Amino acid sequence: MVAALSILAASVGLALVAAQCTNLIENVDFYGYDVGSTSQADAANCCADCDAHYSCKVWVWTSYQGGTCWLKNQTSSPTPLDRAKAGALPAPPLPPAYEELIENVDYWGHDISSTKQKFAQACGEDCDDTEGCQLFVWTSHEGGTCWLKHTYGGQSHLYGAKAARRASGRAPYSATAPLATDTTSMTTAMTLGPTLAYNTRTLVPINRTRAPTTVTPPPPTPSPTTTAKPYPTTAQICPARVRKPWNQLDESAKALFLSALELSMDRGLYQRFLAIHNEMVSNNEAHNSCVFLFWLRSAKVLLRPSQILAVHTNASTPFSSDLMIFGAAYPSLVCADSRPVNHFCPVVEPGARCDRCLPRDATAWKDGILSEEWDVDILKGYLHLSDESPSIKLVSYDIEIGAHGQLHALLQGPMGNPFSSPADPIFYVHHTAVDMLHTIYHHCKIEPLGLSDEGKKSFIGSFEGRKTDNGDDITATSEIKSKVTIDGKLVDAEYDVLVGKYFKDLPSQYWALTDTRDFGARAYSYQFNGLLGRLYTHCGNAMPVESSIKSAHDIDHVVVQVESATEMNQVDYNTAVLAAAAKQGLTPSQVELELRKMALLVKEYCLPGSVKPYSDGFKSVWKIQVRRPSVALLDDLKAGRATMQLAKWRDFLANYFKCTAIPTSIL
Repeated sequence: MVAALSILAASVGLALVAAQCTNLIENVDFYGYDVGSTSQADAANCCADCDAHYSCKVWVWTSYQGGTCWLKNQTSSPTPLDRAKAGALPAPPLPPAYEELIENVDYWGHDISSTKQKFAQACGEDCDDTEGCQLFVWTSHEGGTCWLKHTYGGQSHLYGAKAARRASGRAPYSATAPLATDTTSMTTAMTLGPTLAYNTRTLVPINRTRAPTTVTPPPPTPSPTTTAKPYPTTAQICPARVRKPWNQLDESAKALFLSALELSMDRGLYQRFLAIHNEMVSNNEAHNSCVFLFWLRSAKVLLRPSQILAVHTNASTPFSSDLMIFGAAYPSLVCADSRPVNHFCPVVEPGARCDRCLPRDATAWKDGILSEEWDVDILKGYLHLSDESPSIKLVSYDIEIGAHGQLHALLQGPMGNPFSSPADPIFYVHHTAVDMLHTIYHHCKIEPLGLSDEGKKSFIGSFEGRKTDNGDDITATSEIKSKVTIDGKLVDAEYDVLVGKYFKDLPSQYWALTDTRDFGARAYSYQFNGLLGRLYTHCGNAMPVESSIKSAHDIDHVVVQVESATEMNQVDYNTAVLAAAAKQGLTPSQVELELRKMALLVKEYCLPGSVKPYSDGFKSVWKIQVRRPSVALLDDLKAGRATMQLAKWRDFLANYFKCTAIPTSIL
C-alpha cells in the first residue's frame, strides 16, 4: 500500500503539470478542499466543469449518483479510493521576466491594484500589463487574487500565499499613472485575502457510495451545476475545524449549520444542553465566576457553531402566554418561526406541546443589535492588552459584564434570562464571539510566554481561581461541572445517554481549556476577519506583533486582513491616534483608555441610540452589582470626574467619523 501511494503521489505531480487535464489518475482521492460538485457520467467531462468554476484547480470523480465531479481548489496527500479518478488543470508557466515563485510569503503594502486569477503564475502577465508593477502576491481570496505592487517593502510569512518579483527592471512607478483596476488604498499591512487553513473541507459528513451505483446514470450536464452537493469525497474522520464568519461560508456550509440545529432540536439534543446550562450547579460556574470564559468554552465545543452575524426573525403572532421555557413565560413577545427555530420545542416527548417557534422581542432584534460594547477600541480595553501583568480573572469579569452582558440585555426574551438563554441559537453565536476574544487575549498575552503546563496552571494571566456561588473553591485542576437532572437524579453530563458521547475526550480540568488548539480531536481554530484580525495580529499596537515562540499545534488561527473602506477608516484612525499619543508621551495604558473614551462619546452623541445602563431587573437576575464599565466611564466624563488626555481629540473624531456634536462640557 505504501508503494502504491508513492506511485500515486508521483503520478499526481505529473498530472499537475500535464499539458492536457484529461490525463486522469485511477483509484486515487484528494481528501478535502471541496468547493463544489457537478454531475457527470464520464470523468473526462470534469475538466471543463473545473475550468468553468472560479476557484477549481483539481477534481476527483466517483460513481456517486451516477457520476459526480468533486471540485477542489488544491490537492492534499493522495489516498487510495477504488474506481475514483482524479485530474487537475495545468498551471500556466511563470513569465521569464520573474524570479522563482516563493510560497507562504507576503510582500507588505505598496499595492497598485488587484486582479482575479486561479493560478499564481498567471499573475505575472497581469503585472506585466500594469504600469509600474514590479512584484506580486497571490492569495486564495475569492478563488484567487493577484495583488500587484510597485515596490518591495519587506516580507512576512503568510500561509498559502505565493509571491514573485521581476528579475529585470522597468520604469519606476508613478502615483499619477492610471491604475489597471480601481483600488481603494495602498496596502498598509499584509496582503488582503483569506488563506485556507490546513485541511478544511465540505462539512456535511454523509457516507458516500464508493462502488458504482446500480441506478441508471443521468445524462451529463453540459455545464457545471449551480448548486454544490455538500458531500466529502472520502469518509474519514473530520479534521479540526476552522470556525469562520457566517458571511465567509458557502451556501452548503450555511445549510449544514441550520440543518444540524434543526436535527438536534428534533431529537432533543439541543434541549438537553439547555437543561445542562439551566441546572443550578452548572449555571453557577458558567456565570458570575472566574471560570466564565472556560465553562462556556467547554460547553461550546460540543456544538461547534459558526459565527453567524445575522439571524432573521419572522415575527408574526404573539407568543402563547401559558407556554413555559424552563419555568419562564414571555406573554408579551412574538413567535419567531424562521429557520431553525421553527423546529424548537421546549420539551421533546410524545404528546408534549410544541408551538415550533421561539419567543423574541421583535423591536430589540431589529433595532438593538448596535452596541457600543462591540466597538473594537472598547473590546481592546476589556482585553487589557496594554497591561504588563495581565489577569485572566479581570479580563473575564470585564467581558462578562460588558460585551457579553450587553447583548443579552439588548435582545431580551430568553436571551435576557441566564438560565434559558441557550434556547435561542444566537446564544451559541454570541458565545463564539466571546470565545474569540479569549483567543485573542491568549495569543497576545499568554502564548508569547511559552508557558509549561505547570505555568499555565499557576500564572494568573492564564488561569486564576476563586470561590463560586456553589461555595466551591475553583482551582486550575478543578473538574468542570456539567450536570443535568435525569429522572430526578443529578448526573454528570458525560454519562447522560442522550448527549454523553459529545462530552467524551474533552479536557476535564479548567487549566487545559486555555488554548482551543490543545483539545486533541476536538481542537478548533478561528478565521479572524477585518478589525478582529488586526486586533489578533497587532495586539493593540501600531505594528504587527511577532512572537519568537513558534506554534507546535497541528492547526492554527487564520487572519484575513482589513478589506472594507469602513474598516480601513478605523485602522487609519487608530494609527493616527497611536502616533499622536506616542508623540505626546502617553503610555500604552493611557492611550487605550483614551480610545475607549472616544468610542463611547461617538456612540452617545453621533450614532443612533445611546449608552444605557442595565435595568435593575436585569442586574438582579444576572447577579450584577456594579455599573457596566462603559456606563461608568461615560458618566464620569459627563460629570467631569474623568477628562480627555489626548490633545486635539475632537479633531480626530470630526475628521474620521464626522462626529462634531459632543458637548463642550466634555473636557
